[in-house]
Amino acid sequence: MMRKIFSSQCAAELFARDRTFASPALVFFAVALVMFLQIPANLIVRAGLVSTGILLNELIAVAGVPLFFLFALRLDGSKILPVGRIDVTLFAMLSAFMLGAVVLLDYATLISEKLFPLSEEIKNALDAIMDAKSGGMIAWKLFLLCIMPGVCEEIFLRGFCQGSLAAKWGNTRAIVVTAALFAMMHGNLNQMHLYFMLGIVFGWVFSATGSIWAAIFCHAFNNSWTFINHVRGFEFPIGRATYGIDAAIAVIAAIFVATAAVMIVRRRSRF
Repeated sequence: MMRKIFSSQCAAELFARDRTFASPALVFFAVALVMFLQIPANLIVRAGLVSTGILLNELIAVAGVPLFFLFALRLDGSKILPVGRIDVTLFAMLSAFMLGAVVLLDYATLISEKLFPLSEEIKNALDAIMDAKSGGMIAWKLFLLCIMPGVCEEIFLRGFCQGSLAAKWGNTRAIVVTAALFAMMHGNLNQMHLYFMLGIVFGWVFSATGSIWAAIFCHAFNNSWTFINHVRGFEFPIGRATYGIDAAIAVIAAIFVATAAVMIVRRRSRF
């Protein structure tokens, strides 16, 4: 009898809804389900079918799971995936913000790799995934590695997860928890702290703008910056003999981030 009562209480908590957001229990269940579904996708990638594995992971697991619950439980899609107010001014602010952010993250990555170097196996795997020599392959991998993850991962993490948790726990806690989930899902222990910082950036953008499209844009911006720099062979530090130029670039990048962030917050307060 007690087992039946406990099971029914767990099910009630898991699928409890107010017709608007997912419950925290459902959010964490969805995260566990997505991470489980990534196992076969990773096996497909390891078998050499890289594009197929990434497509299946992003479409079926990362985006498919939250969209299934959204429609099956009749959650409020307009609240979970808010469009917000989109215009050229906002995208200009977001571009300036992300330009500064990706440069700072690149320097953070440089420092991290000195403290927690990646294994040669992981480096070779990343190089193989991002390798693109022809124009057609570059275009395909921009879609596969930059745009599609930006859309699918933001629908799940910032929309379904952060949006639902914020409704129950408030924005700050939801941003931090979702950033931690974002880092865990990428599974790279040596760079988990970097993914966490990136998750904080995307989470803040989503909260500050009230737009899932803004978060998608910033995610795709970051991925595209990394991919294009890899293809071009460009990396930090800039100054090989002295770090003076790199310090100046970092300061300018920080100014970009701070100024754009203030403008984004002020813009939101006017609407």
